[in-house]
Amino acid sequence: MPCFKSGKYEIGMKYLDEAVAIDEKEYLNYRGFIKVIFTKQHSEAIVDFKRAQILLKEQYTMDHPNNFWISVCYLQMNQLDSAKIYMERCNKWEQELKGEDKDHRLNSFYLGIIEYENNNFERAIQHFDKVLAWYSNFSDAKYYKSECCKRLGRKEEQLALLTSALADIKQGYSIVEDNTIYENYPYQIKKSWLEMTLENLKEKK
Repeated sequence: MPCFKSGKYEIGMKYLDEAVAIDEKEYLNYRGFIKVIFTKQHSEAIVDFKRAQILLKEQYTMDHPNNFWISVCYLQMNQLDSAKIYMERCNKWEQELKGEDKDHRLNSFYLGIIEYENNNFERAIQHFDKVLAWYSNFSDAKYYKSECCKRLGRKEEQLALLTSALADIKQGYSIVEDNTIYENYPYQIKKSWLEMTLENLKEKK
């Protein structure tokens, strides 16, 4: 892990490949996670997670089911239909395990992103609103909801969301995962993006 934290991905992956060769059941899921967040080898990560599902069935990897990670990989590869299928499987599995509406907030966030990328902006907003009902300061969800509002011609709402999102991200409210101190998660926004977007929008008014 020190290699990945310092950006020495090729060296780190050699060690991780050796670990998987020695104990596949213990390290295969973890290698898949590293390929998603650190090395961005999404097609290879899908192979690892699907292999892990055969060996171990569905399970949690870094706080999320394997289907979550497979969905995120497909999203990053612009295979949106597959991304949606696997995130919905993830939701169903978590709800069966924990109870209705007990799925992780990032599940709905990424379902919103999938609908956003499919130009289904009203549906995307429904997912973002669900997330914001749980996590009202979630700057990333507000940003992408604002982008949906922009495409729907709701300019005042777009401006209000961007302004609120910038205030939130300045206080550190964003995707909350252990490894975000080293690498951004897919679609995680930056404060500089918000500042630039908001400045450009105000100039156009």
